[in-house]
Amino acid sequence: MGIRRCGYLFKNSLLYSVISCILLILICAPAAYVLSRFTFLGNKVIQTGFVAAMGVPITMIILPLFGVVANMGILNSLLASKVTLIFLYTGINIPYTTIFSDFFSNLSRTYEEAAAIDGCPPPERFGRSCFRWHSRDRDGNDL
Repeated sequence: MGIRRCGYLFKNSLLYSVISCILLILICAPAAYVLSRFTFLGNKVIQTGFVAAMGVPITMIILPLFGVVANMGILNSLLASKVTLIFLYTGINIPYTTIFSDFFSNLSRTYEEAAAIDGCPPPERFGRSCFRWHSRDRDGNDL
């Protein structure tokens, strides 16, 4: 295998990894925020399901999924196989949102309460309380 081919394969792997990580953060951060901040029916069941899914070896998930994808004929199309690979990477790693849940449960609720007093809607409260470092100017003063 030549150096050029190796570089091409590395670029592909990097592309799939970056897209999967972005999707994971966009999906898992709000889900973990809701699971850690709100109490609702089924909250503990969902969290327990995530922890139980982390215990399943990835090989036991990948092999049957490969059979399903092969039977659907997705492997014959280049674009469809790339999109499927990204979704599989993302879906397999979603149970690890429990790490995000621990992060959000350790954040102080005062930022969220202050944002609520200022009249922020819940999605904006999520952003202001969890990504607080983006709401400062160059001198470190709050905006």
